[in-house]
Amino acid sequence: MRVLVGILLILHGLAHAGAGMWSSGPLWLVTIAWCVATGSFMAAGFGLIGVPVFRVGVKRLAIRGAVASVVLLVFLPHVVLIPGVLLDLLFAVMVTNWQGVETREKLHLPRAPKGKIAFGLAVFALVYTSGVILVRPWSMRMGTTKSDRQVALFGDSLYPDAKYVVNNAITIRAPADSVWPWLAQIGQDRAGFYSYSVLENLFGAEIKNSDSLVQAWQKRRVGELVRAVPRDYLGGRLGPNVGWHIVAMDSGRALVLENWGAFVVRPIDAHTSKMQVRQRNPGKPSAVGVALAPAGLLLLEPAHFIMQRGMLRGIKRRAEGGGRT
Repeated sequence: MRVLVGILLILHGLAHAGAGMWSSGPLWLVTIAWCVATGSFMAAGFGLIGVPVFRVGVKRLAIRGAVASVVLLVFLPHVVLIPGVLLDLLFAVMVTNWQGVETREKLHLPRAPKGKIAFGLAVFALVYTSGVILVRPWSMRMGTTKSDRQVALFGDSLYPDAKYVVNNAITIRAPADSVWPWLAQIGQDRAGFYSYSVLENLFGAEIKNSDSLVQAWQKRRVGELVRAVPRDYLGGRLGPNVGWHIVAMDSGRALVLENWGAFVVRPIDAHTSKMQVRQRNPGKPSAVGVALAPAGLLLLEPAHFIMQRGMLRGIKRRAEGGGRT
């Protein structure tokens, strides 16, 4: 029973990913409460499973996690708040009422045959998860100022009630008219995405990043597909065409890709511009969202950030270098 509850505590800690993503509270407070709640519940769960070090202090960890969780949940709609608080109380009461849970001698838990491996995996999980949460405020706003995040951009009207917003930007020492052509020709079947093609090609994307501007690749239109992978990728299991459709465009300045975001080239002066990528999604709490949020937090968001940052830097390098035509 304790091992089962330990596993449930770990999952409950990870389930706070959705709460952290959807929260409308002050960013600093949300980040701290999210990190403490997730880390405390996970550590308590590892302790109940029998991982060394975490075996003592399970009660304190569970209570600390419950308090931090309530702080995080108060910034969510009441529909999510009520079951979340009830689960927090249930786990806290269950753990604190077990006798001898604080003492190694009385704590009848299975000792893992490979204690060092279990300890290492537990520490890695805690450090990685906590690190992703703590770094997230920077990665969600990388390269932007407060005014960058508040300014209205082309494409905002397509998602007026967005709760999930990501802003990444980079300053480029080149006029906007010199930056746009590099953006216009992105796509697997065109100039690539100027990011880490080695990583992309590990998954069979067949990306070839171009260092040249090609006139035939410059024309874009609304409804067109920006291809992500070759046609019939994975035997067509994902459909014949995988990518992002252009849902809106302001030629020379902005390109809005469905399920990705708005790529906007903003002139600063005659010789400098800023490329900003703004992703806007509804971000509404749901049961499916709660289940998928941990994967989004720990896998999809970091991977997307790394590749998007590489793309912005790749466009900057090419635009500032002039490129070839």
